[in-house]
Amino acid sequence: MSVAEQVVEIADSLRLTVLRDPARPLVAVVRFQGTLDAFTTAEADRVLARLVEEGRIHAVLSFAGLDFISSQGLGAVVASHKRCCDAGGDCVLSNLSSERRAVFEITQLTDYIDIYPDEEAALVAMTTG
Repeated sequence: MSVAEQVVEIADSLRLTVLRDPARPLVAVVRFQGTLDAFTTAEADRVLARLVEEGRIHAVLSFAGLDFISSQGLGAVVASHKRCCDAGGDCVLSNLSSERRAVFEITQLTDYIDIYPDEEAALVAMTTG
């Protein structure tokens, strides 16, 4: 079976590509492209919450295409991490630019949320850790 891909366009400024691999039924990879801000956070949070509801309790949030993240966006990431952990899974980040990584370091979220250089490293860590 092949990986299922779902694209969600939010407010013309954020595109989420959700990847579901049948070989990894508990895992979802979510690729962010655009801006995660006050206008897009609520819908993005709903997409992430639905993944946990369908049993995908391990999430890789890939920020390679993320241009900006606001404090509301950080809140959605923290909420997603909490939902996954409460369900017995984990939520990790990958592909952060140096600017986005600095935001997570300054807010000390790196003490709670693991960051990997790319999606593959995050997926390997989830299956071995």
